Amino acid sequence: MRLSETRNLGWRKYRAKQRQEMSLAENKTPYLLPSHFTLTQPDCFQMDRKFVLYGDYVSPYTITAAHVLLEKGLTWEYRHIEIFKFVTRTPEHRKLHPFGKVPILDVLDGRGETHLRICESRAIARYIAAAYCNQGNSLMPDISDVEAVALFEEAASMEVCYFSPVAWKYCGDIIVKPVLGFPRVDKKTLEDIWNELNGAMKTLDGILSGREYLAGESFTLVDIWTMPWVSQLIDLKEADVLFSELPHLRDWWERVSLRPAWKEACALMDKAMEGMRPNSAK
Repeated sequence: MRLSETRNLGWRKYRAKQRQEMSLAENKTPYLLPSHFTLTQPDCFQMDRKFVLYGDYVSPYTITAAHVLLEKGLTWEYRHIEIFKFVTRTPEHRKLHPFGKVPILDVLDGRGETHLRICESRAIARYIAAAYCNQGNSLMPDISDVEAVALFEEAASMEVCYFSPVAWKYCGDIIVKPVLGFPRVDKKTLEDIWNELNGAMKTLDGILSGREYLAGESFTLVDIWTMPWVSQLIDLKEADVLFSELPHLRDWWERVSLRPAWKEACALMDKAMEGMRPNSAK
């Protein structure tokens, strides 16, 4: 078989199975699979792996990685990267993450050697959710449910494009810049950032008026990626103020914040954040 045929075989199998399922659903003569296609239901990797998480629990991105591991009932070795001492800018750290960021997850094999290194919190989250889909809480829809997958990807795109970046701008200016000694934005700019963030939260509130969670009727990674930012905003604004015009977002928060895995992740973040949070919203 030629190399190009080998690369395309997986996709062809998927399309063949899809056509077969569609024809059955329409009560038509089943689409017959080519004899050389053998389709099996893929299982999650139930692997005997150990994990090393590099990061700093003051980082919402590190917390999301920890939260996903906790939702799956997994343990890990934590290696603290002091981001406020600019360790991430060193050549040594860039060997772990080419862009000098956190978190990083090392997946170790049975001999304790690094089998896989994953950078970026969302990549880590998706890997853990997929590799351990039959363990702990389900965090992504099954790929066979194409409508649920579409809603999940839609919500994930909205979170990463329209909510988290502006939440980082706002929280970072108030919480992080004073610690680093960086100049803060002027009052008008901060108000503009808040107005953009408040608009994004109103949009989320509208979405949540018709569903239990951000990606549908089940708790998913999208909720996990959103939670640390909402937690920090509550610290800055207080819940009654933050949610005063966001009843559906409040209901969502009251549901998701009761999750045992979040309580454990939140405790890690709270301990790391001690002494960093301002006494009042700015």
